[in-house]
Amino acid sequence: MFSLKNIRISSRLIIGFSVVFALMIILSVIGITEVGQIDRNLTSINDLNSVKQRYAINFRGSVHDRAIAIRDVVLLMDAGDLQDTFRDIQRLEQDYEDSARRMDRMFAERDDITAEERRILASIKEIEARTLPYVQQVMSAYNAGDSDRAKRVLLRDARPAFTEWLRRINQFIDLQEANNQQLTADTRDVAEGFQVLMLVLTLVAVLLGGGIALWSVLSITPLRTLTQNIMRLADGDLTVVIPDTDARDEVGQITGAVRIFRDNARKVEELQADAEERAERERREEQERQTREAEREAERRRLAEEADEKARTERRAAMLSMADNFEASVKSVVQSFAQSASEMEAAAQVMTRTANDSASNAQVVGQAAEAANTNAQTVANAADELSGSVREIADQTGQSSTAARSAVSRTERAGHDIAQLKTAAQEIGDIVSLINDIAEQTNLLALNATIEAARAGEAGKGFAVVASEVKSLASQTASATQQIGDQITGIQQASNTAVDAMTEIEGIIRDIDNTAVSIASAVEEQDASAQEIARNIAEVSAGTNEVTSSIQKVNNAADETGSKANEVLDAVRELGQRSSDLQAQIDNFLSTIRAET
Repeated sequence: MFSLKNIRISSRLIIGFSVVFALMIILSVIGITEVGQIDRNLTSINDLNSVKQRYAINFRGSVHDRAIAIRDVVLLMDAGDLQDTFRDIQRLEQDYEDSARRMDRMFAERDDITAEERRILASIKEIEARTLPYVQQVMSAYNAGDSDRAKRVLLRDARPAFTEWLRRINQFIDLQEANNQQLTADTRDVAEGFQVLMLVLTLVAVLLGGGIALWSVLSITPLRTLTQNIMRLADGDLTVVIPDTDARDEVGQITGAVRIFRDNARKVEELQADAEERAERERREEQERQTREAEREAERRRLAEEADEKARTERRAAMLSMADNFEASVKSVVQSFAQSASEMEAAAQVMTRTANDSASNAQVVGQAAEAANTNAQTVANAADELSGSVREIADQTGQSSTAARSAVSRTERAGHDIAQLKTAAQEIGDIVSLINDIAEQTNLLALNATIEAARAGEAGKGFAVVASEVKSLASQTASATQQIGDQITGIQQASNTAVDAMTEIEGIIRDIDNTAVSIASAVEEQDASAQEIARNIAEVSAGTNEVTSSIQKVNNAADETGSKANEVLDAVRELGQRSSDLQAQIDNFLSTIRAET
């Protein structure tokens, strides 16, 4: 709901000044309007009506003086005086014409001439036109010496005409006088009304200004009481009464804030009193409690010492148990990890030896193939002398068959060795997977150890450092096992290639064996099939060349297998070294834990 008490003080001042300013504007507008009306009335009186009245007065003076002069013409007998009178009459006529000419020009130029004024001026001109001939008749009769006729015209015609002429001029003068009096009365009314209005508006402005000023002063009057109350509050007097107010102006806001301050101060004082009372009560209780505590202090100290000793014993036992558990869980994993590394190293050594044996067998097979090739060339050279050296060919063929069978046997052994190498590589891959699982388990155990160290607080800081190192070694182990896995994959691929090559060599050597058997059978028919023997020998030579090439592939594969096996062996040895480092770190960590406990 709107209330004057809710208007802010600044708004009240603005309203007051606005009202006074509006009244000043109204006074100024009305004053300008009324003064303008007065100015127009005075202008009409002075610049219009008075001028017309002055011209009319000139008319009247000229007519009146000419009437007297005409009378003097009839009455005067002196010729000198008559001439002066005639000159006066001419001068008066000239004055009348000057005023009449100015009057006509004013009536022609202005549009505020009334119809009554124009009518009276027209009647003046009409009587002028009737009177001037009478003047001429009087002067003519007098000049003719007929004074009686001059008197008769003067008295009978000229005098009434002059009288009427003067009456009409006076009518015009009276009209202008009446107009001036009306304008003067109107001007007085305007001035008096403006004076009254000025007084009323000034009184209203004063009353409104005073009322607004009083309203503003009354609105801030509570500030004096409020200031006194604030000073009393500042002096610590909380019994001061803050009046209730629903005003939402600055005074109301300050009053509300002071009331809240007083209430809060009272609450603080009450809280302080309660706190002091509670402190006193607690002090008394504390004294009583101290009396009781003095009796139990020794017992409590003894129990505290026993509890501390028990806590230290339990904490030491917990730390030792945690170290034993960690040693039991992690050390077994590390030992298994080291054992797996040893097994992997042994497998890598076996793989290396197998690769070396495969290379040696491949060299033997190569030498046998070269021998077979040489024998085939010998048979080819002896084919031209086949008829004389059949027995020698049979012997050489038997040797070739024996060498071929030996090559087949060696090839089978090499294939078996390579198969073992492939199996060993697969076993190494399984061991690598096991090592990777061990590394992941070690990493998990290190994480658990880190958590336990965090729970142990300051006592577990060294444990956390070692656990972090164990976690780092586990990550390095996982990386090393990944590299070993990649190497084993290469070995498996090389082993597969070697197995395929050995299978191909075995087939070729079996072909050589079959060819040797065919040669032995063909010896009995050497005379009839000499050309067939030469062709078969050529095929044997080509086959031995192919055997030599395949044996070279086997030799290369065996060398590559040996190289991969050496890399695996190096990685396994590094893995063993990492395992030893991990074991040393764990032992150091456990020693530190046990020493601290």
